[in-house]
Amino acid sequence: MLHATFSDGQMNSLKAQSQTGGGRQWLSGQGIVIASALVGVFWIQTLIIKAIELVHISGSFNFVSFLQITAQDTAVASGLFLVFAILFSIRIKVLAFIVKAFCYLLMLVLMILLAGSHGYYMATGSHLSAFTVGVWLEDLATVSKIAASEAGSWKIPLLILQAVLVGSLVVTFHVSPLRHKLKRLGQFKISSFLVALAVSVALFIVAAFVPPPSGAARDINRSVPTTIVSEFVGDLFGEAEVELLMDSYSAQSVLKLKASPDGPRPNIVIILYESLNWKSSDVYVPGRNTTPFLAKLAEKSLVVENHYTIVPHTSKAIVASLCGFPPYPGVERIESMPGILPKQCIAHMLSDLGYQTAFFQPAVNFENRSQLVKNMGFETFRGLTDMPLEGFEQTSYFGREDLIMLEPTLDWAEAQKDAPFFLTVLTLASHHNYVTPQSFGRIDYPDEDPDQRNYLNAIRYLDHFVEELYKGFEARGLLDNTVFFIVGDHGEAFAEHGRRQHDLIMWEEGIRCASLIHSPTYFPEPGRITGTRSHLDILPTIADLLEVELVEGEFEGTSMLGPVPKDRKLFFSCWFNKQCMAVRDGPIKTIYHFNQQPMEVYDNSTDELDERDLAGKDEYGSEFLYAKKEEMLDWRLQTLARYRAWENAISAGKILEEKPEVGRKLEAHFGDAIELVGFDVKPERARPGQDLAVRYVFHSLKKTSRDIGFFVHVIKPDGILNADHVPVGGSHPVPNWRPGQYIIDEHDIHIPANWPGGPAKVAIGFWDKKTGKRLAVSGDKLEVRDNRLVIATIPVVGAGARVGLDADAIRSKVAKWIRTEVPPFDQPGGATFGGMIELTGVTLKRTDVKQAGTAEMEYVFKALADIPKGVSLRVSLVEDNGEVIVADHDPINGLLPPDLWRVGEYVIDQHLIHIDKGDCKPGTYSVWLGFQKGREWLAATGDGRIDELGRVYLGEIIIRPRTELQ
Repeated sequence: MLHATFSDGQMNSLKAQSQTGGGRQWLSGQGIVIASALVGVFWIQTLIIKAIELVHISGSFNFVSFLQITAQDTAVASGLFLVFAILFSIRIKVLAFIVKAFCYLLMLVLMILLAGSHGYYMATGSHLSAFTVGVWLEDLATVSKIAASEAGSWKIPLLILQAVLVGSLVVTFHVSPLRHKLKRLGQFKISSFLVALAVSVALFIVAAFVPPPSGAARDINRSVPTTIVSEFVGDLFGEAEVELLMDSYSAQSVLKLKASPDGPRPNIVIILYESLNWKSSDVYVPGRNTTPFLAKLAEKSLVVENHYTIVPHTSKAIVASLCGFPPYPGVERIESMPGILPKQCIAHMLSDLGYQTAFFQPAVNFENRSQLVKNMGFETFRGLTDMPLEGFEQTSYFGREDLIMLEPTLDWAEAQKDAPFFLTVLTLASHHNYVTPQSFGRIDYPDEDPDQRNYLNAIRYLDHFVEELYKGFEARGLLDNTVFFIVGDHGEAFAEHGRRQHDLIMWEEGIRCASLIHSPTYFPEPGRITGTRSHLDILPTIADLLEVELVEGEFEGTSMLGPVPKDRKLFFSCWFNKQCMAVRDGPIKTIYHFNQQPMEVYDNSTDELDERDLAGKDEYGSEFLYAKKEEMLDWRLQTLARYRAWENAISAGKILEEKPEVGRKLEAHFGDAIELVGFDVKPERARPGQDLAVRYVFHSLKKTSRDIGFFVHVIKPDGILNADHVPVGGSHPVPNWRPGQYIIDEHDIHIPANWPGGPAKVAIGFWDKKTGKRLAVSGDKLEVRDNRLVIATIPVVGAGARVGLDADAIRSKVAKWIRTEVPPFDQPGGATFGGMIELTGVTLKRTDVKQAGTAEMEYVFKALADIPKGVSLRVSLVEDNGEVIVADHDPINGLLPPDLWRVGEYVIDQHLIHIDKGDCKPGTYSVWLGFQKGREWLAATGDGRIDELGRVYLGEIIIRPRTELQ
């Protein structure tokens, strides 16, 4: 018999082993308790947020839908529990401390991410993605403010409480006396670990087979933290693939063309019709009563039956239409970096054939449009600042009514007498928020959606503009030698598939555009262009028409004057990064939502409204869907690589280690970090409407903070023109400058055609975006204005743009809105302001509106006396909690300010108030109206409810949350 003697410590160890069954120890009771509490807090927060979002998006709580949208989150929580239980069971002290600190920090980050994504969703209708998180990290203060703006007052403390709970768990489990009891809970053997593992795996499997919710709830189905992590990982691998593909692309054109010397040389006019999808036009849907002129023109034109945009966003559609290759598939304005595009766009091709080229739009220089137009080879760009403003209504946050560019466009075309011309006209009125000029008038369409009614009216106004442009060509004798391409830049959605506008729309309403080709001379007979066509086809169509032969390379589109394969393949991308894509193989369209919701398949030969989803049925099963997903992702990588190669090419030779030559030496320091070595500006004298080419050479002396930016101001006699940009075509922002580098930055400054006269002073500087302060400028013999260095004074000589309408012409334009008898209204106004203006009556036409929609009201004013200049109409929406929406308004969209009203006349003023989704919270708002002269309110009297400022109460507007994605 064998005997052994054990110490008390050894006996206690054996007892512990016997209590747990012996064997290898994997999980501790302490680890299980802490993991349960920590993951439980996270899981509860997730369930609360999902419940809030479900009610927000559907209007009620449905338990089945709730289980569906939380299945992934439950599986994630179970996985986290298993991992955390193991990590909290580690007994090596130093390692245990590091691991536990990591777990608590990770959980806190996940909870903040979840809360931030919820706030972002309530503000924008979209959860955070890897891309938006990247933007958030770059500008945390701004994006947090946006996200918080939609979180109700009770939600923020609730979410903060969740974070506080994490800290309380640390104290409870690692500081309080409870920690000693947890350590005595013992260990569990490997079989217990395997059971926990099996449960976690089972939950994952169950979650995978839980059917996704239907309808709008699909957009909140995903687990936000895991999706973001997977996107970050995917981006890392995708970036490596992009780098590998970059070498196959050249920044120079791979196209070589040969023109027939005897080929036709007609004028080419492309009218990009804002947001015009096929089903909103009489050309495709007779009786729509939106585009009667286009319908009449179509009777003697080539109508394109199935014409598609590539990315449904205007700046992107411009690239595809005018260059014949796909735009960058994301929100970044890569195409607007100076010099990035290869010289193979239509304007490049036609300039080589002796054409004069111009691009007109009635909008401001949004998304650096002037630089994009220059990149595409146009010689002339005319935007809002080049137009005569007087007499044209402000119809959009981007610009004025389209008729503002009618006469300037016709004047330019008529002036091109010695050469053929290529003209592109980009329209605006039918862009969200769909404001039709009041002077044009509106009709009441039967469509139920009020935003869609406004959109159809704006489409109808643009049809009038196109008709006037066409008549102008006819009157000037330009029609016979002109070929018109009239095409929608993209479509527009009104929640047909739960989403609105166009940026996130891969269904037919967003990507299928109206399109026709018209020329009395070159296409005298009407016809139909069949097959799957796209914006990429416009360039090869023009080349075909002009008998331009392709001798090297390949067009990415196909001439619309010839056939295309029945199974032609086209790729599409949403504007937002990694949100949605589509591929069309002949009539079969497959949509991929980057795993945020199920893929979709439609047969557009029999289902032109995308109403019957075929995904998962018959031949469109998982194998088919996987293959299409890979095709789309491969196309996206190829396109990204192309633009990355072009981006790298434009920065070559612009970042140097040695000091380069400079045109004009000028030494100046900005703070202690940046030195200006010299610059050059050409020409030394400019004309209105001309561009200045500016070149700077900077020397980086010291690393700057991430908040430092470069600015350029053109000081005018009557104000300042902003010409800010990111250096080196946007590829080398100031925080990326390394000490010792010399940076060559080149860009163009557009001098508006309506320049008021006098010189243009070009001033530059650097500023801190966080503090708003400019870096101090120092040096000898410098002209410095408020820490802006004036580097050049350029004389601007010659006449500016034509003058707009005079007062009599304006009154004639709005004559139907001026009455001598009292017009009808719904309720009396109840106030007189300053003894000069009577609010006779008010009609509140649309007062129950969703975010991103438009509230509508109509005022009837009467002039009681002569009204001096400077009197302004003020309208405010005020919520009980103090939230204020400023809705100030110039009568008849600026056409008829009060000083033009005549005594005794009644003025009918229609006021459309855009309810911005980011700035306007849901709630009930009181509407208040008053007048100011300067900063002083005109005294108000009358029977109405008047506040202390002198504003009269008109009624209430209810703003409801917008549940559809934009």
